[in-house]
Amino acid sequence: MNMFDRVIIFASILIFVSCGSRDSRTEIKFNFDADERLFTAHAFMNMAGYDMEYNDDGMHPIRQNVRSTLNQRLPESYLDSIRTYYNKHKHYLGYYGTYALTLTSPPDLTIKLDSLSCSPWVVQNVSALPGLDDRLREFYDRANIHSLWQQHLPQIQEHHDKYRPHTQTALHDLKSFLGVEQLPFDESKGQIITAFSPLLSFFQAFTVMVNNNVHLVFGPQPSEPSPSSYYHEVTHHFTDRVVYEHQEYLERIAPLVQLAEERKGTISYAVIEESIVRAIDIILTSKLCDRTDDQIQDAVNTEYKYGFILCPYFVETLPTYSATGRALEDYFPVLIAGIDIDYETGRWNKFWENN
Repeated sequence: MNMFDRVIIFASILIFVSCGSRDSRTEIKFNFDADERLFTAHAFMNMAGYDMEYNDDGMHPIRQNVRSTLNQRLPESYLDSIRTYYNKHKHYLGYYGTYALTLTSPPDLTIKLDSLSCSPWVVQNVSALPGLDDRLREFYDRANIHSLWQQHLPQIQEHHDKYRPHTQTALHDLKSFLGVEQLPFDESKGQIITAFSPLLSFFQAFTVMVNNNVHLVFGPQPSEPSPSSYYHEVTHHFTDRVVYEHQEYLERIAPLVQLAEERKGTISYAVIEESIVRAIDIILTSKLCDRTDDQIQDAVNTEYKYGFILCPYFVETLPTYSATGRALEDYFPVLIAGIDIDYETGRWNKFWENN
């Protein structure tokens, strides 16, 4: 299983935010406060059977401590009951995190949801986890989650604060590359909320809009936060809408999607959206970090191995698009029309002959 298996990357169909001057309104929109709701839901996941970890050196120390403490604190009969629930219902990464973001603060943890100001799948996620609010309230009390939260809050909040210097830079970089005056979230009535969850696996992240607030949730990373931490998730809010609204152009590249799916099995999120998002991430991160051509190619090969068959094409062609100054929404048909099916099929087959 590669490190992106089962990671659900959420993207909202939103309006776009200006990241120009830092006026008081812009300052208010950003939030970097640690979230006890996420901590509770992700602790529940860990005790219910969420064991995946993609870091060779193991889980984050806070995650290790929480799991060890709760294994000693909770009786096996109770752990069995929440494992049964977890195994019975869908338990993708974003389901529990999204659910948590619809709840009021602990210890109440009651659902407060305005479906008109949420990403379209939020209501579906909540429905897929019936009675989870009751279970989380019980878990919060029985596991004395608040004591663990207080113990680890200073370290978690310290990590949240490391993201503060990078949000505006990341949004500016994306605005410049995408050729738009605005990026997601400006006309949202809520906040752009950055959340760090050490109870997730390394390399996992998701983004969702709940009750007008745009949440960017990050698991642990081997390196310190930087503008590149934001490129992937924020880009989804722009590109997924574009792809969704231009479905008619995608029929001609269906053979390439099929090739990727045959090689990698069932891919849990769309090949096209992820290929574009990952290509933009590679381009901007390479510029930010001054990567060499070999380093860029290594990054492209990594995404190719995960099944994102059009990532090399977009890395090669998106800089040309960016130079036009046109919005991606307008240029998207040109990008798709430029895909040479035979060439990309050959590139894919040759790659796997050598790997």
